[in-house]
Amino acid sequence: MIETAAKHLGNEVAALPAESKHIGRRIIFFAAVFFIGQLLLIYFFGTKKQNVPLAVTNAPRFKLTAGSDEIIALSNPTLFALPHAHDFSAKIWTVIPTPNAPDFRWHEPPHWLLLDPKNLGAVLKDYLQTNADAGTPLNFKSEPELEVPNVAVEVFFPTNSSLQIGGALAQRKLLTPINPPTLAMNDVIAPSRVQLLVAPDGTVVSTVLLDSCGYADVIKPDQLALQIANAAQFAPAGELMFGEMLFKWHTEPVASTNAPENKIKFTR
Repeated sequence: MIETAAKHLGNEVAALPAESKHIGRRIIFFAAVFFIGQLLLIYFFGTKKQNVPLAVTNAPRFKLTAGSDEIIALSNPTLFALPHAHDFSAKIWTVIPTPNAPDFRWHEPPHWLLLDPKNLGAVLKDYLQTNADAGTPLNFKSEPELEVPNVAVEVFFPTNSSLQIGGALAQRKLLTPINPPTLAMNDVIAPSRVQLLVAPDGTVVSTVLLDSCGYADVIKPDQLALQIANAAQFAPAGELMFGEMLFKWHTEPVASTNAPENKIKFTR
């Protein structure tokens, strides 16, 4: 490509006058020199040089050490907490002592102790002589001291018949006290329960037997309870009230000739 350009430039210079040809040759000469100089500069100064590394001094270095290094062993957190082969007590528990087994073999024949018949009981005899009896009788079984307890005997059974008022009538006062009589019977009978309807003026309007005592003979406690309930007189109030009367009968035994033959027993 350079040769083609030079020929083309020479042909143009040849076509110029003589002075122009002389100037053109100088220009071509200087251009060629300049071009060759550029090539030389590129050849000498255009090559890459390898960088020489600098020498490293006073730099940290890493070194692989064995596990038995003393400095690394001191940084172990379990050195004093757990048994360790390099702690201060390793020489004790790593070396197991071998105890010597005792020899139980007996080589000497047995020797029997001699018994002196003359000194049998001598120790007891000396003790009795030096510790005389003071004459105090030994009473190993003393007489018991008897004490009579003071127990107060209380009667747990009622001695007479009683009346208990329940419901709304319990708050109203009886104008005439009621004392149910004691019944002459050889058996214990159940209570009689009567329901009452009381008017505002305190008189009993009606009575109904709720629970029977279970006894129907010459003496009829249920009818007696109804008669007593009908005759009751309460304090006046502002309205009708329902209530109950519970008659707890007390009985006294009578002679066998007076005992009723037909009676109903009530088991409570």
